[in-house]
Amino acid sequence: MELPTYKGYTVDVRLREFRKVSYDAEGNPSMETITFESEEGDEMLFQLIRTLDRDSPLFQKIAESF
Repeated sequence: MELPTYKGYTVDVRLREFRKVSYDAEGNPSMETITFESEEGDEMLFQLIRTLDRDSPLFQKIAESF
């Protein structure tokens, strides 16, 4: 199953984080991780939840994780 994305970040509810992989000029990857518990992650999660229908699987999964 493919994980959902939001604003270019992969949303991993199980690990409670947003993740984004980017590549430098040489093609080397780096991963940015923002936990749901961080100030930035909390705001992103709030914004994401506001865009979801309450019946959506992602909304349900997020609700179950809290």
